[in-house]
Amino acid sequence: EIMQTDFKNKETAASDINRWISEKTNNKIREAINSSDIKDSTSIVIANTVYFKGEWKNKFDKEKTKSGTFFASAENQYKIAFMHISETIPYYENDLFQFISKPYRDSHLSFCVILPKALFGIEEIEEKMNADLLKGILDEAQPASTMVSIPKLKLESNWKLSNALKEMGITSAFSDSSDFSAISDSPLALENIIHNTVIELDEEKTEAAAATATTFFIRGLPSYHVFKADHPFMFFVIDNQTKVILFMGKYSKPTDGVALDKDSLASNLEKRKDEKFYFGNTPQKLLFVIDEKIQTQADFNTIKPKDIKSFSMIKDKEKIREYTSEDYEAAIIITLKDSLGN
Repeated sequence: EIMQTDFKNKETAASDINRWISEKTNNKIREAINSSDIKDSTSIVIANTVYFKGEWKNKFDKEKTKSGTFFASAENQYKIAFMHISETIPYYENDLFQFISKPYRDSHLSFCVILPKALFGIEEIEEKMNADLLKGILDEAQPASTMVSIPKLKLESNWKLSNALKEMGITSAFSDSSDFSAISDSPLALENIIHNTVIELDEEKTEAAAATATTFFIRGLPSYHVFKADHPFMFFVIDNQTKVILFMGKYSKPTDGVALDKDSLASNLEKRKDEKFYFGNTPQKLLFVIDEKIQTQADFNTIKPKDIKSFSMIKDKEKIREYTSEDYEAAIIITLKDSLGN
């Protein structure tokens, strides 16, 4: 669309542009620019918008949305609302992170999350992230029963992209040597590029807008993965057919959370570190014995099936007490192959 406005009246021009963007983004972005973004020499503003609203294939139960702690950092913790659901969705994990892909209804799009296993490991994931890695994750993810806990979130961002584009090599468009003769007889150059984004996640849908001015399963025991996004993570809205990313971002700090008292930060971290993620449709306290030594579930999760020599599961309480005096629902007994593969 081509629309006219009076750039000499900066307030009116900004209002006209923002009204157009607001209409195109279902009122999600209302103030993409302000009058200070319009200069005396401004003669054209190019605005581009993208709007997406997707309903979950399986909605979260609003009654299960509960308050919990989000660990933005060791010194910054917040009480926020977490949504919860148990469902079978594409899942992948390695030593560094977990991945889920939650589909939208009546489409081939999904909301994907990469969650570091370390509470504060998001930077290491970002450094490794690229298109090939993401494609590999999407190819490797397999349907698995997963208990998902994720923040109910709304994020808004504003970026001025001129410097970033110049660093990428797009320089002439911002200079006197620019050539926009195809759209104007007057000499033109880019002044600035402003990018605004909003993404909102709730129990029923994801609503987003943008404007530019290997775990194995134990047979005999129902298995699930626990995906608890209570610390910084990356997210994507992805087309599963083409692997194209429509939206991407990072959730590192709540915008509407309640900051916790500093006196409770250390104890919260200790509780989180001691928290155990169990297998089973209901939490079951499992004992892991690997090569005759009691190990953690984290150690168990690192074992590859090809390295196992023998595997058994014990539910008899008396036999379990041969290993420990504590109460466990079951014990997983594993013997690993030696260095020669025997």
